[in-house]
Amino acid sequence: MRILQLSAIFVLYNIALLVDETTACKCMATHPQNEFCKNDFVLRGTIISDRNEKKIETELTRQLGIPPLTYVHYDALVSRVYKGFKKISKVIGMQDSFLFRIPIHISQSAAMCGFGLKKNTKYLIMGRIVTIRKVEENSNKKEEIKEVEQLQVTHCSYIQELHEVSKEVRRGINGQYNCDCNVQPCYDGYCERQGEGCKWHVQWEGPVDECTIRHKTCKPATKSKNRSTQKKCEWTEDTERYNKCVKKTKLTNALEN
Repeated sequence: MRILQLSAIFVLYNIALLVDETTACKCMATHPQNEFCKNDFVLRGTIISDRNEKKIETELTRQLGIPPLTYVHYDALVSRVYKGFKKISKVIGMQDSFLFRIPIHISQSAAMCGFGLKKNTKYLIMGRIVTIRKVEENSNKKEEIKEVEQLQVTHCSYIQELHEVSKEVRRGINGQYNCDCNVQPCYDGYCERQGEGCKWHVQWEGPVDECTIRHKTCKPATKSKNRSTQKKCEWTEDTERYNKCVKKTKLTNALEN
């Protein structure tokens, strides 16, 4: 079993080396409403530490001749939790607090892609609470594997500097997002799944549709007199901000071309 585990890790590591770094670090287009609904926590906080990085060389990494495992986290002072307060409290052992300090961990893949956060900057952060197996040395200098829960983000998580968060997204995380309605990305005309959500047409190789991300929400549809054409969900109506964003984007693209 030990040999099989080592072989599997060795194969995966070599496959990772063959993958172009640009491709491996590329993220698919995602809408903040989907991110809000699928993630374990959504919070507002200020990064109050520099990058805390710890490299751990284990028996496995030595035997396989691969780089040490890299663990990265930033300390954040949290001022508001929009989702997942009970889960966060369980992880850090906190009952109730207006301001509290918590480490935000960066996934291994995000660390390899060079992802990081800026100190003294306020962010809106959406992420998962994951259980990882961490290798640590005990008092006898022997390696132990411990399972720990942590707040974790990746390079593809929805993380925005607070001043860049639009009013529509702010309204969404404050209660407007309805998780019964999801945004369904359609890449180059192909939709991931069929359903009654809001279809979002995006290009895999094209520019990100920031206007829909910043100024559109998928909401329950208004009732129609004709039941046969009744939709479950629909996009919010075009706002002045959305229309201005679209015009600005078209102008920018025209000037670049």
